[in-house]
Amino acid sequence: MKSVRTFFSILIIVGIILMIGRILTGILLYFDMSFTKFFTDYSLISFVILIVGVLGELTVRNKV
Repeated sequence: MKSVRTFFSILIIVGIILMIGRILTGILLYFDMSFTKFFTDYSLISFVILIVGVLGELTVRNKV
């Protein structure tokens, strides 16, 4: 059970990093500064990673 909780915690961390990247990309593109489009190209995937991590963490926390 500990490895499952660790997996979901890692998903949350990765999702938050990708969310920060999306916000940073949006801000820089708003000010017409050149920046990578990696975070906007994979925005749906990063959102799904974050949601799966949060839901998994809540599920594991409720079962323990």
